[in-house]
Amino acid sequence: MIVRWVRSRNLSFGRGSLAMGSDSGHEHTNESAREAGAVVCLAALLLIQGVLFATGCSHASQPAPINLLERFVPAMPAADRSHFLNPIVVDRGGVRKNAMVLVAPAAAKTSLEGIHGRMELHLLVVPVFNVGDGIQMEIRLLDDAQPVQVCSRYFDPGRRFEDRRWTPVTIPMDVHRKDAQLEIRVSGGPEGNLTGDWLAFAELCISMVAERQ
Repeated sequence: MIVRWVRSRNLSFGRGSLAMGSDSGHEHTNESAREAGAVVCLAALLLIQGVLFATGCSHASQPAPINLLERFVPAMPAADRSHFLNPIVVDRGGVRKNAMVLVAPAAAKTSLEGIHGRMELHLLVVPVFNVGDGIQMEIRLLDDAQPVQVCSRYFDPGRRFEDRRWTPVTIPMDVHRKDAQLEIRVSGGPEGNLTGDWLAFAELCISMVAERQ
């Protein structure tokens, strides 16, 4: 369709010039130049389309994020299972989410078997209640000989309004071993008050970071 449109325009220009009674040799040269220009334009269009197509294919080939929420299990002794709720629906700020709730002190872990390379961990976090002296969250990657802390955050919903809403968290990390594990720990605030120290996690997933070409 593009080729026919370009050549049709060239032919109409050629006929228009000829109708004006110009020299035929000069008109032939002009028409050849126009055709050469049309070919260059067409080649540029095809090149742009090829680049866009390749870019689209590269983007489409990226693996979908892996949902980790229901993979988590308690990481502490069996007596701590009452501190682990998964899955459970949590409503904060009028936003309902299927979530995992850890009641401090508590920990949960999941296997990252088969997942390695440059990754990003994505999750939403919110305290369930607006009481107490806050909650400490720590996320550790059990990959090499020693666990690596990849995130540490303190939530204080009793004093900070923004901590009463789902908070998005993104954590970049490098996973080396194919049998690595991820661990989330929650503990009390600075005063050691565990009243209402329930922390909810939702939309917990991990995705591969695309390598730059």
